Amino acid sequence: MRSVSKIVKRLLLLFGIFLLEQLATIPSFIASDEAKTMTGILIGVGLTILFSALFIHYSWPKQLWPSLKNIDWKAVGVAFLIILAFQVLFGVLADLWHIPTNENQKLIMDELRKTYYLAAFIDIVMAPIMEEIIFRFKFFEYFGEFMNKWVGIILNGILFMVVHSTDLNVVTLVYFVIGAVLAYVYRRRNNLGDSIALHILNNAYAIIL
Repeated sequence: MRSVSKIVKRLLLLFGIFLLEQLATIPSFIASDEAKTMTGILIGVGLTILFSALFIHYSWPKQLWPSLKNIDWKAVGVAFLIILAFQVLFGVLADLWHIPTNENQKLIMDELRKTYYLAAFIDIVMAPIMEEIIFRFKFFEYFGEFMNKWVGIILNGILFMVVHSTDLNVVTLVYFVIGAVLAYVYRRRNNLGDSIALHILNNAYAIIL
């Protein structure tokens, strides 16, 4: 019973941290939808960068700074190729079955069209760092003791998919693959630098290309 209570408390704590991360991104989306001038849009995006930086500063576990200096680039590269292969596969299937673009992807692209460089910085750098802190470090810190490695990786992939899309189709499944691969890369050495590097690489590829 105490274990159940501990899990519930940690779920609520993880959800609270996730809400804080989401609040940091609100100004840029409000600016993209409501602002009539470029100045208004830039202010909104600038506030998002500021709030995101504050979130990272206060939530980043200081003992993990060395992880950024110890990235396994070979593992990151192999994992990226795996993700890329699944993205191509799901993209082909989506075209064959005429499945529309995921809503999360539409929001990202709409934001990029208005303030390309600043929005790209958020999506390529800030978002991956914040999401890796929440979905990999905090998730496994809170729940790793209650499940084995592979169950945790699968559940982590499902969680990552759910928060990135409300649809359930072939396109959505790519988020499960991305989340599960990121979780595996993190759990392989419990090195947050590895999963951050992979997440940044994946987002950069999706946005730039």
